[in-house]
Amino acid sequence: MNCFPNIKQAWGLLLYLILITLFWGVLEMIFEKLVVPINPALKGILDYAIPLLITVVIYLKKKGLKNQDDYFLRIKNLPISHYVFLVVLTILLGFVLHPLLDLLPPMPQWLIDALEKYIQNQNILIVLAVLLAPILEELIFRGIILDGFLKLYTPRKAIIWSSLLFAIFHLNPWQLPVALILGAFIGWVYYKTKSIWPCILIHFTNNLMAVVVSMCMDSDTGSYVDFFPNKFLYAIFWIVCAVLFYFGIKRLRIMFDKEKAVPTETRS
Repeated sequence: MNCFPNIKQAWGLLLYLILITLFWGVLEMIFEKLVVPINPALKGILDYAIPLLITVVIYLKKKGLKNQDDYFLRIKNLPISHYVFLVVLTILLGFVLHPLLDLLPPMPQWLIDALEKYIQNQNILIVLAVLLAPILEELIFRGIILDGFLKLYTPRKAIIWSSLLFAIFHLNPWQLPVALILGAFIGWVYYKTKSIWPCILIHFTNNLMAVVVSMCMDSDTGSYVDFFPNKFLYAIFWIVCAVLFYFGIKRLRIMFDKEKAVPTETRS
């Protein structure tokens, strides 16, 4: 089957995204030197959004030409209960994955300083993380890459490889384990629903949760553990979240399977 993209082509897409980001940075630098400085808030948004938008437009067109009528942005009429369930599971997964961050070595100061430029400006953080990232990144990593992979490989291989590319895209080793598992969860949902919209909702919920938590933290609260009186209570809380997430996934699988069994024309 000659569908797009395969794994090699997906790596090429990722390389293209990195190169167009660098090229855009050079253009922006030239513009600021020859014309006028760009507002830092606007600059942060443009640095992220423009390369992703260019990549989405070019590769959606390329994918549409390669796969012809086999590809489209699916708008699937899932019940509201499915979306509510996905929001709850995403929040639970955020709590379950958080200890992974504590197992990693401390983040270097230069990376902390770079991230704080965005975190200190809450407007930029909200626009980038909560609004743009869920839409643009899901169009690339699920709508283009995973959708193509699922036509060429087994679901397991397709989800794992698309999740790995999603994690590498963030170019942050401290974010890689969480991004890898989150990407696998979103990929599984895409495989089950064949719809990009639940994936955008999961990504939106996860990023919104991270933004809210970062805004609530101060110098004395470096992780979720610091919100609890002691580590024992936090451990109980984590176990409850893990158990709820495990059984929630099992229930969600049943909900998806029932939805698949209902013919489209009979749905309300």
